[in-house]
Amino acid sequence: MSGLFEISINEKQTIAKARKLLEQYHRIKRVAMQEVYQPLTAQITSMPTNKDKNQNSSKIEIGVQRKLDAAELLKSIDQAIHVLSDKDKHRISSKFMNGTQFFDYEIYEADNISEATYYRQLNSALLNFAECYKWGQLLVLD
Repeated sequence: MSGLFEISINEKQTIAKARKLLEQYHRIKRVAMQEVYQPLTAQITSMPTNKDKNQNSSKIEIGVQRKLDAAELLKSIDQAIHVLSDKDKHRISSKFMNGTQFFDYEIYEADNISEATYYRQLNSALLNFAECYKWGQLLVLD
């Protein structure tokens, strides 16, 4: 059982993968929340043909699939965030998920901590997030 926790993790690469995913959070959320519809102009401007019908349904299918994929990603991110400690949740949400994008110095000044402490806590939160996201899918092993 102890062998399970003795795996060697490449922390830099794991943090980079977690950061890359979380930096896309707002885009993923936009795609997950957007409506998928057939453009009205396509219906008005041309007579329907079998080719147009297939092309439009294909675009709709692609849009629906994109929305479903984004919703699944969003759910996985939220589930991983949910199991983190309050401090880790705060670090990640203030950096990546806040509606207003702040500079790092604004965050650590508002939290009344040093720059070094902020980055240490942020990296720790990113590692913990990577462990929780889809059963460690973001972990990079040495």
